[in-house]
Amino acid sequence: MELEPLSPSQFQGYLKRISYPGCDGCPDIPEPTLATLRALHTAHVQAIPYENFTLRHPWLQALHGSKVQLDTATLYDKIVNKHRGGYCFENNGIMAAALKACGFKMRMGAARVIREFDETVHGNAVAGNEDEVALRGHGHMVIFVEVEDGSTWLEDVGYGGRCPTEPLAFHPYHQPPPPESLLQREQLERCTTHRLRRGVAGSTIIPPDNMKETDPYRYGWYMQAETSQGFRDQYFFLENEWPLVDYQTMNWYQQTHPDSFFVNNTIAAIQTPEGRITLNDRLLKKFTPDGVAESELEEGAELDAALTKYFGMRFD
Repeated sequence: MELEPLSPSQFQGYLKRISYPGCDGCPDIPEPTLATLRALHTAHVQAIPYENFTLRHPWLQALHGSKVQLDTATLYDKIVNKHRGGYCFENNGIMAAALKACGFKMRMGAARVIREFDETVHGNAVAGNEDEVALRGHGHMVIFVEVEDGSTWLEDVGYGGRCPTEPLAFHPYHQPPPPESLLQREQLERCTTHRLRRGVAGSTIIPPDNMKETDPYRYGWYMQAETSQGFRDQYFFLENEWPLVDYQTMNWYQQTHPDSFFVNNTIAAIQTPEGRITLNDRLLKKFTPDGVAESELEEGAELDAALTKYFGMRFD
């Protein structure tokens, strides 16, 4: 069982939903290039929110079907027709379906998110053991995309408030790309808020180059995001492909297990040209170059108005 690509008419509907530049009503499919991938990414994260309201509000389940489903038709109906967002499996799911429709060579992967981000953690290491990183089980969808020069890029539009602002080249930030990798060199100069580093599953140790052959099941990548405390690891992933049925298992856990973050928290996030906007339960935060503005929203009309104004969400 595989994720189906968007149909030509669905692809045009998706482009309109994200206000893809220059393609409102345009029948042509963009070329599968890095420039297209970047444009799709930017338009998506500034138009489609990361949100889990379906899991937290039973009346939305009645409106949009029971729980979260990952087939292309359901994703399209919810995100495009009903003008909603979704969490990682939904945002990256419809992005993967769009990339397939666009003709990109791609595969889908899975990541393990860092367990904690607070004062009990030194960097991302477990307290008392600076060499150990506390990873959750596989629970986050990512996409690996090949562009025109043959290089592979991480595409992730479903990581909430710390979502990458653009695709990331599969190249460690601390090593200069080879001279012929012009696209990778440009990317390291363009994106200053997110980056990748080579790493070992559950460890802060920088792995030796031969580890890919000696221990391939632990040798992978960490995605890092810039925080107030510097760059911090966000999640770890290997480069192997995952089938859709495995995401269905992860999806079932995330929306049913009593310890799931998404079962116990109501969240929304969207990027803006100036920064990002997040909602945690009723706490709204607006991040701009000037700082962070916070406000506590009242349940009911004020919250509903904010969801429409800042996140473009519709519930009719």
